[in-house]
Amino acid sequence: MINQPAMPNSRTSLISGERVAFFLVILLAMAYKSNDALSNPQFWAEDATVFFKEQFGTSLPQVFTPYAGYLHFIPRLVAWFASWLPVVKAPLIYNASAILLTTAAIVVTCRRMRPFVPVWIVALSFLAVPTSGEILGTITNAQWFLQFPLAALCLTPYQPARGWMVWLRPLTVLAISLTGPFSVVLALVIAGLLSASYVARTTKRDPFNGALGNFAATRDWTALAALCVGAIVQAAVVVTHPAGEAVEHQNLLILLKITFGELVPIHAFGGSFLSPTLWLLMFAVIVGTLTFSNKIEGRSRLIVLGFFAFAAAETFAPVRLRDFSPLYQFLLADRYFYLIKVVLWWMVWLSLSSVTRRSRLNATIATTALLCMVAVTNQQYLRRPTFVEFDWRHHASLLGTPGSHTVPLNPQGWGVIIDSKASEGGVTDAAATPAAPPTPAPAPTPAITDNQAQKLDGDLKAADRDTIKCRLDLASGSPATGSVVVHRREGASFEGWAFEPGQAALADAQLVFQGTAGSYLAKVKGGAARPDVASAFGPEQANAGFTTVVDISSVAAGEYALWLATGTGEADKACDLQSSIRIED
Repeated sequence: MINQPAMPNSRTSLISGERVAFFLVILLAMAYKSNDALSNPQFWAEDATVFFKEQFGTSLPQVFTPYAGYLHFIPRLVAWFASWLPVVKAPLIYNASAILLTTAAIVVTCRRMRPFVPVWIVALSFLAVPTSGEILGTITNAQWFLQFPLAALCLTPYQPARGWMVWLRPLTVLAISLTGPFSVVLALVIAGLLSASYVARTTKRDPFNGALGNFAATRDWTALAALCVGAIVQAAVVVTHPAGEAVEHQNLLILLKITFGELVPIHAFGGSFLSPTLWLLMFAVIVGTLTFSNKIEGRSRLIVLGFFAFAAAETFAPVRLRDFSPLYQFLLADRYFYLIKVVLWWMVWLSLSSVTRRSRLNATIATTALLCMVAVTNQQYLRRPTFVEFDWRHHASLLGTPGSHTVPLNPQGWGVIIDSKASEGGVTDAAATPAAPPTPAPAPTPAITDNQAQKLDGDLKAADRDTIKCRLDLASGSPATGSVVVHRREGASFEGWAFEPGQAALADAQLVFQGTAGSYLAKVKGGAARPDVASAFGPEQANAGFTTVVDISSVAAGEYALWLATGTGEADKACDLQSSIRIED
């Protein structure tokens, strides 16, 4: 006999007081976690460098324009909608849309998972796990929330729909499938489960009390069809628009140890308090319990393990990088670990529960206590840091005049160069006064500016290349490991740290692009706070951080090694950043 949890009543009203109240509670929580995204709206990274810039001055939505090797359908749809409203409101529209999207993602996931994991545990796992904040309140990173309802709609059993919901569900799955590469991974997981379901039926051996054998019979095939269409389109884009060069991988056992024994604990709990071997053993015990324990309802085990397979495959993405060291810092690339650290708490609850009401209550109390303990010990990582005020209203007013405009962005050190034509000025503010006639642009100056890469005569001549210590953390928002692809029309941003032992942080330095097509350099702004560097090398290096935004439109396409130098003469000092970028048109 198969015990299955009660499914939601399909006749329940789609809009009820309880559902509205729950949505509003999650909405307020996400607005709070997003900090000043609504009170001080600013652009964040690719919100401006990709979605706003590529939509600006264009009437058609750019939904099928890839970025980073895949499509971003929903963020580009938001950018298109915002383009019809005053430019000055764009950051607010982007941020508000992101908060609404992430709220809807959490609510849908809670509803679909309700028969298998308590709503309280699902919601709390979203809200209480520590994050770097980069995924909160920005449409660029809304995809890391949208993957949850995508998986929930495809992994949970079919639920009857009425009226417009019959079409809304597959259309939602299709839209999310075209937003981020997650549909490709999820489609492979679903294919694996369908294959296992066939084997379980034919062999009559099912460790999930019949749930695996019935997996195919309980699917929402319209949602799966939409998922497959989106996955095929995304896979084609990934193949035809590779984001970077493939790298050689270490063997699977080493990757497993690095991922689940070292990196996942840092990002899930804010730090590691067990050895890698013990972490691997703990994960093995949890997965083994969910696979073989007949005391736990079979369908719940199967669905949560399906989520875990999806999360584990996604978590391998950053580990494929050549240099893992940046990922040991909680604040870098934390988005890759969001799915696994949320699903982990579902696994903990389920492994502690059984079919009795009392055991489920005890599991809820224990899991809640553990989650709250993690949240309390990582309070600084429960909200996104406040935005730096860059006076977007002023920059928006300038976009109404023709010319090239440089706009600073969050996170600090980012920026975007937007070209505005007279016919593309649009509405800069609903109450703005007519723009004054444009004044001629000043003649370019040969001096190096903060955002203009200049051609070097010859090559870097600095003889001392051992004294300065340095590291490049981010190149255009991506971990600076291996080769990062940037496009000339978008510019590039760089963030890292550098200092000379025994001295204060470098006040003035240059970033040098060294390639076969020639060498270029741009100024670097030093003095940024880096408490992590101070902790590792001493308090005198508390401001060893540097940032720079570079206009690379004059740099020839090609591969460039990156150096940090105090100058270009033989008496100067330089440091190999051990990173490279590939500049493309």
